[in-house]
Amino acid sequence: ARKLGRVQSAVSQGIAVLEDDLNVELFDRSTRKPTLTADGERILTYAYSILQQLDELKATTQAIHRGEEALVRIAMDDALALPSLTRILTHFSARFPCTEIEIINKASTDITDFIKANRAEIGITFCDTGMDTDVHECFIGHLPFIAVCRADHPLATAKELQLTDLLPHREIMLRGEAGIHSNTSLKLSSVCWYASDYTMICRMVEDGFGWSMLPEHSAQEGIRSGRFVRLNFSFEHNTPWSPPVGLVIARNKALGPATSWLFSELKSLTDHQD
Repeated sequence: ARKLGRVQSAVSQGIAVLEDDLNVELFDRSTRKPTLTADGERILTYAYSILQQLDELKATTQAIHRGEEALVRIAMDDALALPSLTRILTHFSARFPCTEIEIINKASTDITDFIKANRAEIGITFCDTGMDTDVHECFIGHLPFIAVCRADHPLATAKELQLTDLLPHREIMLRGEAGIHSNTSLKLSSVCWYASDYTMICRMVEDGFGWSMLPEHSAQEGIRSGRFVRLNFSFEHNTPWSPPVGLVIARNKALGPATSWLFSELKSLTDHQD
C-alpha cells in the first residue's frame, strides 16, 4: 500500500477481489503478517508476466501516438554488414523498442529496384554510377576490397600478377538477380562463376573454385588463418580498390521517425573501420 501510495484497505479489497475471481487463496492470513500460499507463489510468476506485457502494451501505444513505425526493412549487400552496424542497431533498439527491424540481404545491383518496389525502406549498397530519379542516394564512404585465392591455388605463389596471368584462372564475381555485375570488381578472367552474396563467394574461394575480389574486412580472417593468400596486381596502386558506398531511399516517400533516425545514423556506417 505504501509503495502504491494507496490506503491499506483498498489494496486488501483488491486482493480479495482477485482471489474471488480466480477462486484461489493467494495469501495465508493465519499469522500477523500475511504470506503467499503455495498457489499464490505459483500464480505470482504469471502476474509478473502480465504486468510486463501491460508495460509493453503501454509503450507500444505511446509509440503509435508518436507516429513510430511498426517495422523498418533494410535491404543491404552482405559485404556491408560492418561491425558499426551492430552499434547502430543496438542504439536503435534502445530508442525505438516497439519498432521491429527486418534485414534483407540483396546484391547491390538489385537493391534500388527493391526500394522502388516498396519492399524495403532503406537500402545499403555500393553506389551505382547511373542516376535514378525515383530514389535518393546518399554517398557515405568507401569500402576497401582485396583480391584473394586459396593458399594452394596456382596464383598464390606469384609475387606480382599481370592481367594476362589472370586470364586462365576462374574468377568469382557478384551478380544480382537481374544478371548485372556489381561495380565492386571487374571481369578479368576468361571464365567466371557468380553468386549473389559475398558470404557464398567467400565459401567458393575457400573451396578452391577460383579467385575473387572480397571486402577486406571479410577476407582478413582467412588471410590470418592461412587459408587465403592476398594477390598483388602490377596494375594496382598501394591503396586497395575501394568502391563507393551509399544509402538509398524512395524519393517521394515520407519517412517515419524511426526510419529517419536510422537513415541518419547509418551515414556513419563506414566510419572508423578496423
